[in-house]
Amino acid sequence: MKLTDREQRIRGGEAGEPARVAIEQQIAVGDFFGAEAFVPVTNVHMMGDMEVMGDAGFAFIETLVAQGGRFVVPVTTNARCVDFERAASVRQDPALVARERALVAHLRALGALQVDTCINYQTVYQPHFGEHLAWGDTGTVIWANSVTGARTNYEAGPAAVAAGLTGVTPADTPRPIRELRDLTREHPYTRFPVYHADLDHIVGVVHIKDLVPAQDLSRPLRDVMRRPL
Repeated sequence: MKLTDREQRIRGGEAGEPARVAIEQQIAVGDFFGAEAFVPVTNVHMMGDMEVMGDAGFAFIETLVAQGGRFVVPVTTNARCVDFERAASVRQDPALVARERALVAHLRALGALQVDTCINYQTVYQPHFGEHLAWGDTGTVIWANSVTGARTNYEAGPAAVAAGLTGVTPADTPRPIRELRDLTREHPYTRFPVYHADLDHIVGVVHIKDLVPAQDLSRPLRDVMRRPL
């Protein structure tokens, strides 16, 4: 994967051990899926309860806290697996309840916003068209990608934590405006659809009149992309 100077510094440990471990994990995930580079994210939503994280995830979070880890972008939490006020009445395992309470404390120490909801897009944060996120939970990912036109991978618990620590997530490299400008010489159309992966996933439309005034041709195509009708 191609790394920016900032990402190289994180990998070199300048941002602390938690961020270094996080970006190494992200590089491994990116290599597995064939991602070319990282993109900055503005918001992270994570599944961070004991049923999802398990003992291994708990130990991972505990270590990050002990090493002084802190999230560098806003991170919100998904619904929890314990109702602390009614745990006894619904006969939840006291050991699970205690573990969940400790996990909440650890996530708060990392800087997570304990909103504990799977509809954060309705109650906390509404993403914008073309915005890059790192969200977990099926419903939030579907909403962001299909309804608002933002872009997010499906981030499992540890992957979302890593994105919160580094502020980036693996992704395909955005195509520069120059590529489409060159394409218009061969195909004299006024509008060009922009798709992700295949033609069944149209993410935007570029008008030729938006390309003409563009000065910096190295800018990503999404900068001049409009929402599809």
